[in-house]
Amino acid sequence: MTSTDRNCPAIVTGGCGFFGHALVQDIKKESIYSRMIVVSRNPKFNLVEGVEYRASSVTGAHFVKVLFEDVKPHIVFHTASPRRPRASSVTSTCPRLPLIIGSGDHAMIPRQVDAYEQNKTGVQLGDGKILIDVVSTENGSIAHLIAANALLHPNTAPSQVDGEAFNITDGASISFWDMTRIIWAAAGDTANPLRGSPWLWRRWPRQPMPFSPSAPRRQS
Repeated sequence: MTSTDRNCPAIVTGGCGFFGHALVQDIKKESIYSRMIVVSRNPKFNLVEGVEYRASSVTGAHFVKVLFEDVKPHIVFHTASPRRPRASSVTSTCPRLPLIIGSGDHAMIPRQVDAYEQNKTGVQLGDGKILIDVVSTENGSIAHLIAANALLHPNTAPSQVDGEAFNITDGASISFWDMTRIIWAAAGDTANPLRGSPWLWRRWPRQPMPFSPSAPRRQS
């Protein structure tokens, strides 16, 4: 990736949440945008140095209007709800994420560890053949960065992304119950041996993203 454009600010909504925080870290690490503002209802946790934080809800029309007039963002990473799918004044794309896993997870992994510690691992509903898709926070962030780059540089993108939705996964489906057993085994469980082949996280290769100071302003 190239150095930061001198005037390309970005806004991240929900940037203090589980996935939003991971996305902010990746954006900051890549040094793509000249200024980054995170909007959160409670910006007291998961803070990243060098990022500006605004405490508010995205449901406040006046706040959003003032924020956009102040920041004049070239891109918006919208990781908070609610959404407005019929907004016609912005160019947007939708990376759709399934179950998200990674550092800072407060849902799937902690609950399965709790089940192991409370000796509740001896139950399985169904035959265990139903598959689910997962995505790591890192791969989810990469997908958002690629989508943002394609919106900002439509002339260099391999294909049009605005108005499109993309299902993002790690590329390997897994049985839900196999996944729970992997987590239980990592927590120390020996009563539920893994069935079949072990599931492995697949990390996507990072792709170069050209960034031109003359790129037209686009919002997502």
